[in-house]
Amino acid sequence: MLGIGTAIVAALGALIFNGISATATNKQLELSRDGQLTDRYSQAVEQLGSDSPEVRLGGIYALERLMRDSPIDQPTIVEVLAAFVRSHATRLPGPSPAPAATLTREDVRATAGRRPVDLLAALTVIGRRDTRHDPQRQVFDLSYSTVDLSYSNLDGLNLLGVRLRGANLTGTSLIGTILNGADLSGSSLTSVDLTNAKVRFANLSCAWMIGANLTGADLSNSDLSGAGLAGATLSGANLTDVTLTGAAFGFEGPGLRGTTGTPRPQPTVTSAPC
Repeated sequence: MLGIGTAIVAALGALIFNGISATATNKQLELSRDGQLTDRYSQAVEQLGSDSPEVRLGGIYALERLMRDSPIDQPTIVEVLAAFVRSHATRLPGPSPAPAATLTREDVRATAGRRPVDLLAALTVIGRRDTRHDPQRQVFDLSYSTVDLSYSNLDGLNLLGVRLRGANLTGTSLIGTILNGADLSGSSLTSVDLTNAKVRFANLSCAWMIGANLTGADLSNSDLSGAGLAGATLSGANLTDVTLTGAAFGFEGPGLRGTTGTPRPQPTVTSAPC
């Protein structure tokens, strides 16, 4: 009996030891993985500060891979990329492109080609992130006094909740882009193309939207008070519960013809934006 009891005790001891060892091993593996993620993050951020566009581009895509491997780090990485955009989205280099009023889709594509590749890559990575890993009500801020994203091609990106107050988006193509909850107040959106874009619950107050194409855009519950909309195309746009207090359409142009939904206050005809 004593031999059997000793064997049982020994077996239990072995099980306990193995359990402790497995826990310690798992902990060690977790620590090792965390260390690798930290090293990858540090290296990628260091690449963003390089003088070489190719190295910066590598850092941006390294951060995107890190977002996928470690979703818990996504909010921090998005903030880093947003800071990169704020510091690099300056006035377009070279000669001025065609006037916004005469822009064609080909003009936008040609001019977008002069944008730094790493800047557009950072915006693309932000715009195709998995929003399921965003913290509730996360706002990534691209507002800055010199932010200039004019004549860029940002079609189809997910810019949910982006803050672009006062930014220059003249002539930018945002076809099918998600801008729900975005803050675009006071921005220059002259001749912007928002065809079929999702711009619900957004702040577009005092935005300059002369000649903008809003065909099929969902603007429901957004604030367009004081916006300049002279010459804007709104065919098929959803204006349900849109605030239009003081919005200006000018003497000519389609106005609200062809829109769906009922806005709140009716716009004025000649008043100017804020």
